[in-house]
Amino acid sequence: MILKVINWIALIVLGFPALYMFVFALCAKFFNPVNKLKGKRTRRFVVMIPAYKSDSCILSTALSARNQCYPINNFRVLVISDSMQQSTVELLRKNDIEVLEVNFEVSSKARSLQAAMDWLGDNAADIITIIDADNIVNEDYIASLDDCFENGAQAVQAHRTAKNVDTPIAVIDAAAEEINNSVFRKGHCVAGISSALIGSGMAFPYDWFRDRVHDFNTSGEDKEIELALLSDGLFVSYADNIPVLDEKTRTQDNYSNQHRRWIGSQYNIFGSALKGLTSAKLKTGYFDKLLQWTFPPRMIIMGVLPVAAILSSVLHLSNSLYWWVAVVLLVLSMLLGIPLSMLNSDLFKALLKVPALAGSAILNLFHLKGTKDNFIHTEHQ
Repeated sequence: MILKVINWIALIVLGFPALYMFVFALCAKFFNPVNKLKGKRTRRFVVMIPAYKSDSCILSTALSARNQCYPINNFRVLVISDSMQQSTVELLRKNDIEVLEVNFEVSSKARSLQAAMDWLGDNAADIITIIDADNIVNEDYIASLDDCFENGAQAVQAHRTAKNVDTPIAVIDAAAEEINNSVFRKGHCVAGISSALIGSGMAFPYDWFRDRVHDFNTSGEDKEIELALLSDGLFVSYADNIPVLDEKTRTQDNYSNQHRRWIGSQYNIFGSALKGLTSAKLKTGYFDKLLQWTFPPRMIIMGVLPVAAILSSVLHLSNSLYWWVAVVLLVLSMLLGIPLSMLNSDLFKALLKVPALAGSAILNLFHLKGTKDNFIHTEHQ
């Protein structure tokens, strides 16, 4: 009897997220946003690039942001330089990139954004967009964002996608990002729920962000921003047509460190989200976000769910069929979310790394102390 109860609890914990992912991955297939209006190119944009020890990649990122097909007087690019070499700062300035140098006792992306907004002051722009120091954007990035806001967008998450797939870990990271784009962005927007943010390729009204930026104080600032947007009733649109190339982590150690930070920020923000339940502005998206943040890390689900199904069958438990249904739903959600171009031998070879990554994710659950306030840096190559 006790074994059956444990089995049912485990099935709910691991199986319900698989059902959730499948439903929204299916919804994503009906995603077809159309910007009917073209922006007038009069909105003033500031592209903000927080850069911590990013000497190896920041110039190419900043130049891609600077070389835009948009009126030159209506946008500016600001790099927030934290612990970068002076030669890098000088090189950026020689290329007409604004640089704000900061120095914190404890570095974080949130602190860099706060310092930049204080430095820019009031009325510096109409829209702020944030990209990471290892991102590359197309020359129509700002113009495409302008189109989104012209068509009524209140906030925008662009389509972040892989810049590199040169190791098995990078392939898995790239595939996971596309699944997230399908489930938590496209699928949610189809269902009338805000797109999830991902930390870069984001755009917000400048005045709103300036008013809110000092409320973001943890290493999971993207989730804090999500919570603020939901609390204030601002809908996040997903711009699938605006690619933002992002460097995927190449090694298992870096992948584990990165996901330790993500897991920690997810569970840290959950407590803050619960406190907002009494707000009068709450909508469906707020409760959906709370539900998301209760799910186990998806790498754990991918690694443990098939094993649990096998064990359930071996033990002849009455709900073993439900375990296999959950496995099928998980696989279908992945197949629906991953672009056809990525369904190749490299991906199937990379999947051999999933058990080790799942094991690492489980261990990370016991090492979350310090993830709230400590900045975990992923090295760029």
